[in-house]
Amino acid sequence: MRTRTLQVFRNKTFQANGLLMVLVGVALIVLLQLWNWSPSIPLSMGGDNSFYLLIIANLTRGSSIYVNNRVGAPIGQVLYDFPAIGDLLNYGYLRFLAITIRNPALTESIFYFSTYFFTALASSATLRRLRIRRAISVCASLLFAFLPYHLIKNVQHLMLGNYVALPLIIFAILEISFPNELKSKTQRTLILITLAVIAGGTGIYYAIFSLILVALATLVFMARAGSRKSIFKRLVVYFFSVVITILISGIPTFIYGSKNGFKNVQRSFVEVEYYGLKIANLLRPIEGHRLPWFNSFTKTFNSTLIPGEPVEMLGTIGTICFLLLLAFVLTSIARQNYQTPTANKHELLQLSIPTTVTITALIFSVVGGFNSILYVIGLNQIRVWARITPLLAFCAFAFGASLLQRTMLERPKIGLRATGVMLSLISIFGLLDQSSKNYVPAYSNNKKTWIKEEDFTRAADRIFPKDSMIFQLPIATFPEHGPLLNMEDYAQAFPAVHKSQLRWSYGNIKTRASVFHETAGSLSGEELLKFLTAQKFVGIHIVKRGMADGGKSFVEQSIRMGAKLVLTSSNDEDVLLDIRGFSAPQ
Repeated sequence: MRTRTLQVFRNKTFQANGLLMVLVGVALIVLLQLWNWSPSIPLSMGGDNSFYLLIIANLTRGSSIYVNNRVGAPIGQVLYDFPAIGDLLNYGYLRFLAITIRNPALTESIFYFSTYFFTALASSATLRRLRIRRAISVCASLLFAFLPYHLIKNVQHLMLGNYVALPLIIFAILEISFPNELKSKTQRTLILITLAVIAGGTGIYYAIFSLILVALATLVFMARAGSRKSIFKRLVVYFFSVVITILISGIPTFIYGSKNGFKNVQRSFVEVEYYGLKIANLLRPIEGHRLPWFNSFTKTFNSTLIPGEPVEMLGTIGTICFLLLLAFVLTSIARQNYQTPTANKHELLQLSIPTTVTITALIFSVVGGFNSILYVIGLNQIRVWARITPLLAFCAFAFGASLLQRTMLERPKIGLRATGVMLSLISIFGLLDQSSKNYVPAYSNNKKTWIKEEDFTRAADRIFPKDSMIFQLPIATFPEHGPLLNMEDYAQAFPAVHKSQLRWSYGNIKTRASVFHETAGSLSGEELLKFLTAQKFVGIHIVKRGMADGGKSFVEQSIRMGAKLVLTSSNDEDVLLDIRGFSAPQ
């Protein structure tokens, strides 16, 4: 046993991955300035992050991601119309963290931090499968893990940060079209199924990207292969394994929909165009770049009428590799093949697979590309094709790594020390180029906001008995109601995020508006108070920035009818009325 352990630690791949994990940890601490981080405070406040914190808070209670009786009062919230289809592994991992840690903010942060390690390992494994040297793989994987895409999304798009499936698309293509003959058939099948489960369980976007690109790239290589039948069989195994993983995650939604009807939110064709990939954005510098000269470019790019999701930037090194890849494609077309005079089989794979996947991905994802056709024929839930960016970045890094490796082989005089220095400089430059002070969480402001919300929630819990129902104004549907005056999405979710013992009305699903919420939305003043007390509500929470006059007239009218102003937040943005003393005027 001891001998085996020593063998593992002496394994060069194990040592390289260990070094990669250390570098990822150091980069996280430095780039996010984690010495300022408070584990009990979220890395970001407001926006979509409130949606994730709401789900995590519910998971810490031992509940599910679909049913939450702390919001959507009086009937509670049911999220089957907004399913976690394609996120089987993501939510399984999140549930494990939630029930283990029992703190929503820390659970979310640990999930987010771990995605950097996961993506780096997936990148390293795929590059090694391409036979890229370990040192170069570590450098490329480190840069891949810290893409602007990852840093910008932060916890606001928590699941999208786990783009571990995207580099594994290349791995899957290799396993299907060019299997490792040193492994048994059973081992190869298990590896393929594992890759498929990861693709189908870490986000519906990445699952769809995997299905399309693996299938098309494999068909391209199959046309030039001898054993087409065996390749096709492996492709079928991969394809159906991905689909089955997706379907398993959708079982709760399918059961609920079969009983109550399916009412999923529809995405518009305009959204597909708006959020399509823009090649120019891949090449642009990040906002807040450390070099002022680069910042001048961002102002021009931001003036566009269709900015989409501004997360597509590859960084300087990624851009250089991407342009070299495109140049290689053009010269290959001129030569009518991918071959070079000195290329061997592995070098051809290192060059041809990233280029094939890149061109295919661009055809489907750019504005006005095949993504529009897919929408028309029914794939209308996938709107943000710019989220294919990490795959394009990986292909660029893989291509660049292959060129660097060939250069090193052709120049054996370059020693190990010189190579180490060069790769270190590339890594440092790349990390600084791909990151910005703008991406550092606003720790101080987040803490102030979190404490304010916590104080308000705990005070409300002390005022009213457990499980009392609190109505919330203005009325906002869930999710993505859009701004109401100055009130942003999910602004009313914070009491449930802080695990309040009360039940709150916000969280009514917009696809299935309840009779209660429809009736309440049509009433005002005395009629609303009368209706709420009849429904056993004991209080009203008002977010002042969402009301035309800050809720002043409603509060004054309610007080005249016996309500009491019992709580005001420390920043005067939220107030709480006790309506148990309500008495309608005679």
